[in-house]
Amino acid sequence: MPQGRDVKERRPAVIAHRGASAIRPEHTLGAFRQAIRDGADAIECDVRMTLDGHLVCLHDRSVDRTSDGHGLVSRHTLRQLQALDWSGPRGESRHTATADDRRVVTLAELAELVRTAGRPLGLVVETKHPSRWGPHVDAEVVRVLGEAGLGGPSEGRVPSAVVLSFWPVSLRRIGLHQPQLARGQLFAAAAPGTARGSLAPGVSIAALDIALVRRRPHLVARHQTRGHRVYAWTVNDPADLRHCQDLGVDAVIVDDPGAALAVLDGRR
Repeated sequence: MPQGRDVKERRPAVIAHRGASAIRPEHTLGAFRQAIRDGADAIECDVRMTLDGHLVCLHDRSVDRTSDGHGLVSRHTLRQLQALDWSGPRGESRHTATADDRRVVTLAELAELVRTAGRPLGLVVETKHPSRWGPHVDAEVVRVLGEAGLGGPSEGRVPSAVVLSFWPVSLRRIGLHQPQLARGQLFAAAAPGTARGSLAPGVSIAALDIALVRRRPHLVARHQTRGHRVYAWTVNDPADLRHCQDLGVDAVIVDDPGAALAVLDGRR
């Protein structure tokens, strides 16, 4: 494999999946700050809406897996979520957790962290649908990103803001609110419709499950020939990272950005 500058120039951008979630509890301030320290080109998060209309960075519909609480995120107010410990599920030892590992993060807080990172850094937001709040989630994502000044031109390897979703309807709504905001459609290997891989109108990024990349590697070139960027998720195995690099994938979404950068830059 070529070394030095050539490797770095052709490597895919590295996007930290739920922050540096292999090292710190996912979606916590600790995970996001770790990802920035480790050199990630962008931070990825999922968003859910609270009972009182705030967007929080959480993947699951319920709080059970990642906190010491119980029940649906949508049945909790922001204050109630802030009272929970997010360093791990109930019964798991948390004696090594820091204060940054324990608190839920709002999308507004994460957007500010990205904006003030001191270097070009992208924010990749996945909207989770179906949701009881439906279009309100999409409208609020656009509002929060706009208030943070994200979504415009970027000097980084990833746009300053990207919205991902499996749901074309969500992506269309995002486009109606803010046509200039970069949007990406997620494709899973097990989901129907992946053979065609058609993107919703106005969507410029194809976000492919790594299992789909392994099975149908020609999809990368197909999308890029159509003018689309290609992101692969979630890519943690060194062999998969190198395969994505060889295929010319534009960005990889990873759990350990520091380790991924070491592989892609030829240091490991």
